[in-house]
Amino acid sequence: MLAPRRKDAKVAPRGFDQALPSKRPAMSDLKSTYAVVHLEGWDRRSYDQGKHITNCFRAQLGDFKNEIEQNMEEPLVFMMGEYAAKFPVDRQYSKNHMWLHEGPGGFRVGFTTYSVRLLQDVYFLDWSVDAYTKVKEGDEIGEIESSKAVSSLHPPGNGQVLDFNELLLDDPSAINADNYGSGWLYNFETESGFMSAEEYVEFLGSKWDETQRMIKGQINQN
Repeated sequence: MLAPRRKDAKVAPRGFDQALPSKRPAMSDLKSTYAVVHLEGWDRRSYDQGKHITNCFRAQLGDFKNEIEQNMEEPLVFMMGEYAAKFPVDRQYSKNHMWLHEGPGGFRVGFTTYSVRLLQDVYFLDWSVDAYTKVKEGDEIGEIESSKAVSSLHPPGNGQVLDFNELLLDDPSAINADNYGSGWLYNFETESGFMSAEEYVEFLGSKWDETQRMIKGQINQN
């Protein structure tokens, strides 16, 4: 026989009693619920607390969704003739056409789409400095060979090279296939200032005529 209802107990809304268990639940079941329903009566405060928790959870999901949408903002585009070079807005850019994405302990560095387009297919990559080497902006730190030329590599600014993407030494094809992802070059610690995506696109526009003349000169030499 069920215990008589307390005089001070509140009555549940119509239809709510259908969700109540037919017998007293085990303590292990009660521990996994947000609010405890008392079989002797309905505790409105527990119901309100559970509702509050649900609303807070929904608000956090909304904030998380907004953050994801912001991070997925469309990249900026610079037209290299008929080729559309794209530049994600979630990172910074240097004048020697490197991107820098800030993370714990420093920046991850790689080639922009602009520089990859000029390099064409990359065949070989080698570094002339070790990890944790302090470097200056004009220092030569490595060499890259592509279908266009053999080029020296320089850091985007003053700082310290922390470690390298070792996978590229065996197969540098990721530089062409996924330059903003798995084709990253090295992690870098620096206090130098760099350009936003908007500033970098403006910078490319100011240098495009000069770049075209350089490209035409290479074609004529070949």
